[in-house]
Amino acid sequence: MQQHKPQQVVVVGGGTAGWMTALICAKQWQGKAIAITLLEAQEIPRNGVGEGSTPALKRFFDWLEIPEAEWMLACDATFKAGIRFESWSGLATHPSYFHAFPNELDRRGEALFYQRCQARLKGAQWGCHPDDFFLASYLSDKQLAPKPEPHFPFLHSYGYHFDANKVAHFLQQKAPLFGVVHRYGRITAVESAVNGDIAALVLENGERMSADLFIDCSGFRSLLLGQHLRGQFQSYQDVLFNDTAITLATDVDTQQFYTCTTSTALSAGWVWRIPLTSRVGNGYVYSSSHISDEQAAIEFRQHLGVSPESEVRKLTMKVGRYEQQWLRNCMAIGLSQGFIEPLEATGLFVIQQSAAIFAKAYLDGGLSDAHRDYVNSRLRDMFDGIKDYIVAHYKTTSRQDTQYWRDNQAGLEKVSPSLQQLLASWYEGKDLQQEIARQNIAQFYSPMSWYSLLSGMGLFPSQVTTAPEADQALLELGDYYQRCCLNYANHVQYLEKLRKHHAVPNIFAAIR
Repeated sequence: MQQHKPQQVVVVGGGTAGWMTALICAKQWQGKAIAITLLEAQEIPRNGVGEGSTPALKRFFDWLEIPEAEWMLACDATFKAGIRFESWSGLATHPSYFHAFPNELDRRGEALFYQRCQARLKGAQWGCHPDDFFLASYLSDKQLAPKPEPHFPFLHSYGYHFDANKVAHFLQQKAPLFGVVHRYGRITAVESAVNGDIAALVLENGERMSADLFIDCSGFRSLLLGQHLRGQFQSYQDVLFNDTAITLATDVDTQQFYTCTTSTALSAGWVWRIPLTSRVGNGYVYSSSHISDEQAAIEFRQHLGVSPESEVRKLTMKVGRYEQQWLRNCMAIGLSQGFIEPLEATGLFVIQQSAAIFAKAYLDGGLSDAHRDYVNSRLRDMFDGIKDYIVAHYKTTSRQDTQYWRDNQAGLEKVSPSLQQLLASWYEGKDLQQEIARQNIAQFYSPMSWYSLLSGMGLFPSQVTTAPEADQALLELGDYYQRCCLNYANHVQYLEKLRKHHAVPNIFAAIR
């Protein structure tokens, strides 16, 4: 991008979205005449509920050359090998399943998994529950950290659980190293240029902040894109009913310290359980059209086994996306660009991808229409692709116990043609890998993820009332993974080893 003077970029809003975006842009624009200032209001409350990530977060910190132990110890972080889904299927034969993050050691199991699923769809009585075919489910069940010993040189993909507030604070401390300027100030007005672009932000003290480009990380308020520029919002409410969450932290139990997020389906939504070193983050995500806040709180507390007087915190969600997430000279990232409910922990992944795609496009073409259209097209596809995978959880359940679950199974005609074709391919016993390749959607969720979801829900032509006999190949695969597990350390012990090596005080602070 040709420049005659330094470009001024203002990121509005801190939190993980603002700081991740600022650092990604700063890293990509290193050596260019682009100055980045992050502006946030000091009094804005942060939602610290315990958060999970996909493996993309590891790539983010590696790219910034920030040691894993450094940020993990500072942010109460733990390891995540995948997500366990409890009580989602509604079938006695499938009470739970594990959505694993992939591993180099899974190649043998993955091929067998696809083969068995396709045979089962054609009526064969093979066992094909996803938990049996991937190492991550074994590691989590044994409470092992997904970090192999040095003598076991195989690549392992994993995510994390962490305190989002502490991650934002950690990144804030790193930002000056990348040239990002941090300022506090409350915006009272937004000025427009003659051509409709944003010209400047007016602060409470009367100061006027002008810039060439504004990045909106202001959360659900979407102060710049939604409120000022009046971007068009596309709601997902017709297929994703959940619009509210209540949260409550509980104490850490190192005897039940699994390396996974647990998602448990309840009467009108689902509960997450995210283990940190300082606490366990819990939240009930539900549809306010199907249950009152009071009844949700009662059900939530009963599920957790806590006192009826335990205080819960309420969050309201706006589920959907903006049609143009880059509009004029404003790019929205994070909750201000859109939100898909947190079932698969895609929030930080979306931030990371959006910032990276945008930063490169802006570097290549500035504010050109072509580059803006390219970014908007990429991000629309990403949001809709992730949305389809989330919707599939609700459309494939067999639960009939409440109106919420019955309503979720209805209205299949409202889901996207892409998802309709995928589900039809599965139910008809066709090769799902071929359909995913035909639609070019593996970039959002791989065949491994789709097969795990659909087989984990027990979606086969006829239900087997008794488990099929274990076959030799599956027995050998299980033995293989059991022996692989011998090369991984206990989760708690691994984190304690990190703590001692870096001389950090007790990280399991919430243990009584």
